[in-house]
Amino acid sequence: MKPPEGLWDGLAELVGAEDYAVLRVEHEGMIHGANGLTDCSARTVAVRTNMDPAAQVKTLAHELAHVRLRSTTAGMTQDAWKGWLDHLFTTR
Repeated sequence: MKPPEGLWDGLAELVGAEDYAVLRVEHEGMIHGANGLTDCSARTVAVRTNMDPAAQVKTLAHELAHVRLRSTTAGMTQDAWKGWLDHLFTTR
């Protein structure tokens, strides 16, 4: 399946805006068997290229969520995490 034109580039730009680099890796063995991997200490997002293009875009969107969540929750205490998660899962 082919993703919408420009979607990968738009997502990659959002990742870059958070000062993370997007890496494309050849296979899942390079990222512990995953489709994608966000490394907060290295500030990289890796997506494997041996999936169809739509799956690659979906994975990049998923990894962007990890980047955004990390920037939102950095430094939170355990109690703050619990309150945030309670709110997240009880708000509709």
